[in-house]
Amino acid sequence: MDFKQDKKGEYEYKTAKQMKELADQENVKLLDIEKETEKALRKILDMIEMMAQKGDYSTSYMCNKAESSVVGNVIQELQNLGFRTQLLELSGTKVISIKWDLKDNVEEKNNN
Repeated sequence: MDFKQDKKGEYEYKTAKQMKELADQENVKLLDIEKETEKALRKILDMIEMMAQKGDYSTSYMCNKAESSVVGNVIQELQNLGFRTQLLELSGTKVISIKWDLKDNVEEKNNN
């Protein structure tokens, strides 16, 4: 009886250890996704700022291979910031179409 308990205890220990390793691997993946999302979002926001200074109200951003895996997260963050987005695919490349209004234009439209 003691032998079975030892085996069972050993088995449970290994299972718990394996589960911890799997959880650690998933946490690393989530951190990588978060970093990649933030990196892509920063690039896009820099581009938007540059385009807005030129007077443009829309742009498109072609995602590289790494960004394609987090494009949904990037779009969600852009929408949370008030941008209108649309996901397109051109020859297998994911493209985010981004539109925005300048604050002055929104106020003008609301006053008319």
